[in-house]
Amino acid sequence: VSQSQSLAAMLFMGMAGFGYVLRNFGFGVSKVLGFIFVFALGAGVGLKDMVDRPPFVQKFSSESQAVLPVNVMQRGEYWEFYSDKVLDDGVGLFWGHAEPVDREHYPSAHNYYLDLLYNFGLVGLLPLLGLVFYTLLKVASGFSVVWRQPALLGIVGVVVFWVLVDNSIKVGLRQPYSGILVFFFWVLS
Repeated sequence: VSQSQSLAAMLFMGMAGFGYVLRNFGFGVSKVLGFIFVFALGAGVGLKDMVDRPPFVQKFSSESQAVLPVNVMQRGEYWEFYSDKVLDDGVGLFWGHAEPVDREHYPSAHNYYLDLLYNFGLVGLLPLLGLVFYTLLKVASGFSVVWRQPALLGIVGVVVFWVLVDNSIKVGLRQPYSGILVFFFWVLS
């Protein structure tokens, strides 16, 4: 995961590791400490291997005065542009915009929900938001059952991460293969 250089993948790895420790804390300290050791060792070895490679240095270089990688800062600019466009008129906010954005300057919103809102308006976004809230409600109401079944907990965790986090920084649901995979696992959860 650390060699993928994906901040989203590293965030998910950290959250999944924390979730594993949290869920299995009652099963013995030695098991939890062993997991933390192997987890930290794997992440450390992966990062140590990547730290001198040119793509890693370019992405995470401390030479620039920026706190975040360049691609993350660009996403902020894209989010601001798309947000301004969405809110510039009521018709576009409600029904979406017919004219496409100049992909030369703004290739993507890098946020599935903002992209959907720009292109299809609230009319297109509300059914998906309804599905998200319904899913969260069902997970919350049956959380004790989900918590006791590790396989179900894993699937639910992955789906919640994909839907809430990953699609807030990418447009995975818009892509054919990743979108199909997300919706498939969403149905399973």
